[in-house]
Amino acid sequence: MTEEYFKKWALGFSGCDGGDIGSPENPSTWLCGIEWGIGFNEDELENIFKNNEESIPKGYENNEENLAYQFNQKALKLLASLNGYADILKFNEEVKPFVINSKGYFKLNLYPLAFKNTDFALWNKQLSIATGFKTKNEYIQWIQENRFKEMRKRVKIYKPKLIICVGISYKDDFIKAFGDDNVDIKQSEAGGKKFYYFKNKDGILVIITYFLGNRFGLSSDLMLKETGKEIARLLKFTL
Repeated sequence: MTEEYFKKWALGFSGCDGGDIGSPENPSTWLCGIEWGIGFNEDELENIFKNNEESIPKGYENNEENLAYQFNQKALKLLASLNGYADILKFNEEVKPFVINSKGYFKLNLYPLAFKNTDFALWNKQLSIATGFKTKNEYIQWIQENRFKEMRKRVKIYKPKLIICVGISYKDDFIKAFGDDNVDIKQSEAGGKKFYYFKNKDGILVIITYFLGNRFGLSSDLMLKETGKEIARLLKFTL
């Protein structure tokens, strides 16, 4: 029974911080990661999976959450640059991205389960029992075939103006989630770091950058600033 709870839970907004998902009339910018990096209590899996995740998550209680974690701080720097702000604290105070009742930004993840890192070895017997999948590969395949389909439906419904995906080693996953079979992938560079971009068949610009937070990713303020500026240029150019 637990695995049935899991499947319903996984097809909802599980693994998403939320915010303003937007609408065709007032489109938002979506920031999509890979999976939550906080880990979880495996003994609580059944209770977690029983949670109703069908409702759109409203976001953080306050904008201090944007400063509380390294990933969020870097996301803030990227988005501030994208919007022409030199001062990230001012951007956070005025715009309050991903915060309840604020407008313009929505935060989500490809995969719903939270792990301390993306190491496949973290998959264990408890997870197998709870989800019904023997390996993380099986879990990923099911998510790609089922959850990604729901994500593409939401893109069609809410029509974000921009989707920024962070984690370049998961490029193919992001393409499956937000693209289509004949998508034309292009490459650009900013701050010494490459990134990929494409417009899907709904006309939405999708950016795939390096991860925010580790030494191999967008690790400096300059990289984040220049990447934000280049995304802004592409967005203006492709509108």
